[in-house]
Amino acid sequence: MAHTYYIDAGLNCAFVKYFGDFEKFEGFEALGEITCDASHRGGMNMLHDVSRTTLPENFGDGPILRAGRERLEEYDQKIEICHIAWVTGSALDYAKAHRWAVSTRLTSKIERRVYRDLAAAKEWLDIPEDYVITYPA
Repeated sequence: MAHTYYIDAGLNCAFVKYFGDFEKFEGFEALGEITCDASHRGGMNMLHDVSRTTLPENFGDGPILRAGRERLEEYDQKIEICHIAWVTGSALDYAKAHRWAVSTRLTSKIERRVYRDLAAAKEWLDIPEDYVITYPA
């Protein structure tokens, strides 16, 4: 799996775009990179765009969810209270990502929502409608 990210401190948001095959815990790899970046601040929102890839079949399965919640504890202190939006490319991936988001509602101070539409995710994160996400080349 490959991903790229961009942090816009002025918007208080980190943007992550995934392409290729999405591997188990790929989101945590990106999270680790972002939280170690000097531009990252606690409380910064995030937008994960997985619309150009397919989430693994077992992405929302019980054992994966439990392992993911355990790994999430590592990042909770660095991330602090924030919003994280996931944008998916299919109804099936929406269901998988939604299952993950729902499974963390009671154990994390991070509010997660899943969208099929980038514009709706940007609106929830208070990103201007005409804002263009510019990922590094």
